Amino acid sequence: MNANIWDMTVQLLPKRIDREEVRRMLALMVDPDASHEIRALPSGKSRTIHGRDLDGAVRAVDEVADGRGTYITLNPVSPSLKGAARVRDVIRRRHFLIDCDRSGSLKERTGKESNATEEEKEATRQVVERIAADLTLKGWPRPIVVDSGNGWHLLYAIDLPNDKLSQQLLSRCLKALQETYGTDRAEIDTKVHNASRITKLAGTWVRKGPDAPDRPHRMARLVSVPTAIVPVPDEMLRELAGFSPTPGEDLDREPSVVDWTMTVGTGQRDMSSYVRKAIESECGKVSMAPEGHRNHTLNSAAFSLGQLVHLAVISRTEMENALSFAARRAGLGDDEIAKTIRSGLDAGMELPRPVVDRSTVPPGTPAPPPIPVTTRLTVRASQIRPKAVRWLWNSRVPIGFITIFAGRSGLGKSFVTCDFAARITQGEDLPDGPSGLQGECRNVLFISEDPYEYVLAPRLVEMGADLSRISFLTWEAMAAYTLSDTEFLDRAFTEADDPALVVIDPPTNFLGDGIDEHKNSAVRAILMHLVQWVKDKDAACVMITHVNKSSGKGIDAINRVIGSVAWTTTARIAHSFAPDPDTPGDCMFLPIKSNLGQLPKGLGYRIKSTDTLAVVEWTGEVDLSADEAMAGEKRKPRRVVASEWLAEQFRVRREWISNEITDAGKEHGISRNALWEAKGCLPIDARKRMTADGEPVWYWVARPDWPPAEA
Repeated sequence: MNANIWDMTVQLLPKRIDREEVRRMLALMVDPDASHEIRALPSGKSRTIHGRDLDGAVRAVDEVADGRGTYITLNPVSPSLKGAARVRDVIRRRHFLIDCDRSGSLKERTGKESNATEEEKEATRQVVERIAADLTLKGWPRPIVVDSGNGWHLLYAIDLPNDKLSQQLLSRCLKALQETYGTDRAEIDTKVHNASRITKLAGTWVRKGPDAPDRPHRMARLVSVPTAIVPVPDEMLRELAGFSPTPGEDLDREPSVVDWTMTVGTGQRDMSSYVRKAIESECGKVSMAPEGHRNHTLNSAAFSLGQLVHLAVISRTEMENALSFAARRAGLGDDEIAKTIRSGLDAGMELPRPVVDRSTVPPGTPAPPPIPVTTRLTVRASQIRPKAVRWLWNSRVPIGFITIFAGRSGLGKSFVTCDFAARITQGEDLPDGPSGLQGECRNVLFISEDPYEYVLAPRLVEMGADLSRISFLTWEAMAAYTLSDTEFLDRAFTEADDPALVVIDPPTNFLGDGIDEHKNSAVRAILMHLVQWVKDKDAACVMITHVNKSSGKGIDAINRVIGSVAWTTTARIAHSFAPDPDTPGDCMFLPIKSNLGQLPKGLGYRIKSTDTLAVVEWTGEVDLSADEAMAGEKRKPRRVVASEWLAEQFRVRREWISNEITDAGKEHGISRNALWEAKGCLPIDARKRMTADGEPVWYWVARPDWPPAEA
């Protein structure tokens, strides 16, 4: 972000780099088959690093860093590079840098060779925040956000040749951003369009001049990393730049990797946006896939995107290119990539995905056939045969309807659900009385992204479940499943031998790409398919979701359920989870809504550790209502929330792949930064292990005697 300039008269003592932070940024910027230059200033020491040797790259940073400033080339360079990179050494442009620093007038007034104050730095943050928000609204993929110490960086992936036209395009983009967003306190550096440009490396120090209390030395840090790192389409860059060719410029060159078609005036922009979000989502899964799961994840992503080829707004070739880009970042070889993508796309094209939200369908698309005039639209009440509600769990989980279990992380939602499922498979009584099955043992179907072998199966075993009566949707099937796909559910329901209970955790993951979970019309349109399916199958459906962070008087518990109100209006029953204010460590299972009868009393419970795992211990009825519990709930600091969630995960497993647990945390509303902060305060070690292919994988490993026995 800022160009680091030091006061050479000041004697600075070296400061250690943050090796793990350096490694994170290198993994984001350096493709496995690419090379980059790292350079220390002002010493001028440099090394050429290679993407397949991240350990060696981190060591190289440690060798050249003198505690004052270490940089990396934005773009890949020739592997044979020796010394400082020049424009001719750059193979291709892979990153577009938006560098926001304090304005030139402030630098002249306070001294260029000085660190920024917190006030000056805050002014730059506000600018990049506006830029990122506006570009996202325009359809841009989300950027990597870097706190560069004295300012802020936005890093967008691009895929452009290293030529004069690309330089002109990016130069105009930067000038347009400065004209639009630059202030008297913060400005966009319009000179970072050079192909051989270097940028600050996160995990190293920014040290302009003396380390003063009001102008301290700072370490550059990664602030936000998108799930999907997808190139910005050429046309979006051109739109930002107001690009018009000058004499001699050729705009008909070969398009970039992901040059999406968005034809203005044809009504296809909305549909293209829908598919683009799907591409971003699937490419994100591929690029973040852990060792041993990369090829499978790529196949699933290709299958999912293949289901959208029939929409004809983005070609199959463009999808192949986007997936290839992500797969190369994950470390897969070109031959393996091509074969897997081809197979997945072919399979997906045989099962085209319907678009539920009619607002995204281009004009001219045929509407559903009208209801024949001979079909009655009403029915007399006298013709309706009243039916009594049948319950799987009396007054809490009805048969033939959807029930919601909602609560924040760390309160044992999945533990309670597993306890419920285990009792159903054994025909056992429930915590407050007999089930509606009258002792009959029935089957259960789980549609959950919790790892079956590490989380769900061990919990169910500990709780005494009959595992022969429990079915899990396969990972391949989950990649293709959406809530509206009732034909898909029919097959799963049959294979699971007509289960009495279907658990979906979390339902937001199965809405379908491009569907906004906060948009009432879209969510309701999808859920109505599931509502009818549950009724037809005469089964109970429990959906496990989260609550938002709002708390305090005047906020009803039902309004805390995350996402659109369609979730709670479509469900007939909803329950919440809350900590017991009177007994630390205990929790409460509280009803918040019932359209089928009076609200029962809440139930108290605790998660009790056993010799091997943990079980649910029910403590009886409680008088507190869900509204009262959530009104009195105080918001915990993010580090505390993250620490509690990590403790819960490490009770299940003693070690986790670093990317795997941080991705899981994000799914539960806990940011990657919060998890890293919490890890630093907990007895968790980071350890590197080499795969059979010689690739390094980082693990988080719990130390002995942690976490404590009680959940």
